[in-house]
Amino acid sequence: MPAREYAVDGDEGFIGLNSRDNPVNLGKNFVSKAQNIRMDRGVASVRKGAERLTTGALVGQPIYGTCTYTTATGTELIILVVSDGLYSYNPDTGALSAKVNFPAGQTIVATDEVELYQAQGIGYVYILRGFSKSVLRWDGSLTIVAPGPGSHTNYPNSRHAIYYGNRHIVQTDSNTISVSHYLRDNAWSNLDVFTINDGSSDTLVAIAPWTLNEFVIFMRNSIFYAAAGVGANAAGDQAQESDSYIKSLASDVGCIAKGSIVQAGGGIIFLSDNGVYILNPAGAGNGAGNTPEGMRLLTIAEPLSAPISDVIARINFNAVGKAVATYFENRYYLAVPLDGSEYNNAILVYNFINKAWESVDTYPVNASIENGQVASNGSAFYLSGPAINLQITIGTIVAIPHGLTVGDKVNIRFTTSYTTPTGIGDKKYPDGTYTVASVFSPDIFYINIPYTDDLEFLDYGGFRWGCLMEVAKAQDMTFMDFVVAKKGNRRRMFMVNDKQGLFLLDELDYDEFGQASGTPVLPFYIPATLSPLEFTPINIDAELVTRAYSFQTNREKRFSSVQIDAALPAGGAVDISLDTTNPDTSTKLISYGSDTDEDFTLRIPARKSGYYCQLKFNSKNLRPSVRSVTVEAVVPGQMTQTTK
Repeated sequence: MPAREYAVDGDEGFIGLNSRDNPVNLGKNFVSKAQNIRMDRGVASVRKGAERLTTGALVGQPIYGTCTYTTATGTELIILVVSDGLYSYNPDTGALSAKVNFPAGQTIVATDEVELYQAQGIGYVYILRGFSKSVLRWDGSLTIVAPGPGSHTNYPNSRHAIYYGNRHIVQTDSNTISVSHYLRDNAWSNLDVFTINDGSSDTLVAIAPWTLNEFVIFMRNSIFYAAAGVGANAAGDQAQESDSYIKSLASDVGCIAKGSIVQAGGGIIFLSDNGVYILNPAGAGNGAGNTPEGMRLLTIAEPLSAPISDVIARINFNAVGKAVATYFENRYYLAVPLDGSEYNNAILVYNFINKAWESVDTYPVNASIENGQVASNGSAFYLSGPAINLQITIGTIVAIPHGLTVGDKVNIRFTTSYTTPTGIGDKKYPDGTYTVASVFSPDIFYINIPYTDDLEFLDYGGFRWGCLMEVAKAQDMTFMDFVVAKKGNRRRMFMVNDKQGLFLLDELDYDEFGQASGTPVLPFYIPATLSPLEFTPINIDAELVTRAYSFQTNREKRFSSVQIDAALPAGGAVDISLDTTNPDTSTKLISYGSDTDEDFTLRIPARKSGYYCQLKFNSKNLRPSVRSVTVEAVVPGQMTQTTK
């Protein structure tokens, strides 16, 4: 009797993400979606989570800038600048210093363009505050000073600078840079001022170190490279015209976010209007060698980000100037604002070992960052839209300040029903996350609730009283900046959130965000001594979707079974689904969990027909891993063979 012959397709491992192309056209070992995933040695695993390090003194103080500071003994500190001073955080001890105050009358506000950097040869940290404010200098101890005699005299106001080749290279306006004398921050010359692309509509975005004492100047729509003072290396030396130059490198591509510029993989990576590009020196033997003339945009025809161009298209280009990046353990991390966000709410990860994009990382959204308070509504009435304007009063007997401003998000759970007309029955407003529409007083604010038919009865009489609820301020976990510093003699990657402080990345099996435990207080306060359980653990929302398995034919086929080689940590769980195309279906095959660490092979019946199929993995708890996938199918009309 003829035996049915099964066709087999699948992947023996996973190395990269290509979300742009049709899933059926992807090469082996590539996936069509990877959210919060890392691919090491062919194994796709849920990324590690963020541990919150914030201590009490920082809570409630907006953070405007950060950098690392290396002490004379080699200890690396993380510097965090607030409105009127700075703190230093020691990653090894977890200690946060007392605040070092700015000089009298010197402050930072939200509209200032703040940047920090340490001049290694001089030892100071410079705090830039934009073109309209002077640069402050910290001595690494207890003193912050403004420019003046005995300090950084004549240091120009700036929004961006680097310390390179023992000189300060400082942006002084939209297309001009100034270069200090060698090993000096108080000696500047009018001859050491460079104007780039004068008369054009281009603007200077950033300056980045390069090779052979040259540096790269990124404009909005073009790129230059320059050198200043090559050979003038005695303390106090001025750059000479004979050893300084500026040359054009590219006129058809520029940089749109200074924070996206990172030296990695032997070159410079940056974000442009068309995506992520890499700037590398050409290799030896091409006639140019590793010289400025040997520089090339290796991806000039196609950006490095081409395989995820659909994700690049989701960037909010009105807020993209806030994008930041870092290079850590052979990966380029680029934090960007996606889908209309005003803040960096996602991280694009490129793996230099796999030479492929790896993941689009997301982090908790609308998490309650303050403990809930009992509240009541004073009145509810219709607005145009239609919508319901609900007054929220914090405190049922004694008024409590809510600490909210217009635009803040709040999580609300309605614990009792409000008064209803006779015969209407018991009803509640819908629980959810709401935006503060207006603030009436320190203890009263308003939200707008979308109109539904269930709320139609409110139309009679106009006002209702007496609904009780729990209210907690909510916030998304967003990225202001990355910092890489030593912790335990090993370099680690940290993230700074401008409102919730410092986080250690790649550390936990969940993201630590959300509200602190303890007695609810608004505005809330977190003790300086923390345990990992002080913050709400939030499960990492990871998803992996394979390429479309076609079995090298576009004929309809019947998928008979799938085999999955995977691993779970103790307490881990994963949902596995099969998605088919033509007909389009999505079927959950199994929800699988384990009480112990477990390596396993699942063989699951599929029993679905279609032209193509994809497997989808959704992490439900902790950090599952997937090693390989095999799909078996019967292709109608395929030849059969006998068992003889």
